[in-house]
Amino acid sequence: MKDFVLDIREALARPEDAIAFQLCGRVDLPPDCGVEGDAYIGGTCQCIGKNLMLVEGSLRYHAAGQCARCLEPAKLPVETPFEERFSRTPDDEEIFPFTGDVIDLGEAVRQALILSYPDKILCKEDCKGICPVCGQVLNVRDCGC
Repeated sequence: MKDFVLDIREALARPEDAIAFQLCGRVDLPPDCGVEGDAYIGGTCQCIGKNLMLVEGSLRYHAAGQCARCLEPAKLPVETPFEERFSRTPDDEEIFPFTGDVIDLGEAVRQALILSYPDKILCKEDCKGICPVCGQVLNVRDCGC
């Protein structure tokens, strides 16, 4: 079963209402985009026209990797807005396709996560990094160089 599959039957039956949802799961990412645990997306889904759905809300995850200053393991919570349109008959490359009564958000979530991935991750905001002379991690102790 896919993690980010949204059942839209209720939204199709009640087009005047925005239907709330929450989903979580793993995202297939390139090697330079580490994520610890699941990614979470929550928000609303609404029918905004014939065969056109609007999904909006927020995407949350923990970016994980090496600290950009000291190279120790680090993670950073990220929350980013999410807004995409889905259509049974997409006529624009910015609109994702869907069929039937479900929308697979997987590719849209993947793209949003990659675009929101931080340029650098720090183990802590005031990380002192590594001494350029001896290589000592300065968060552990000063080296005296």
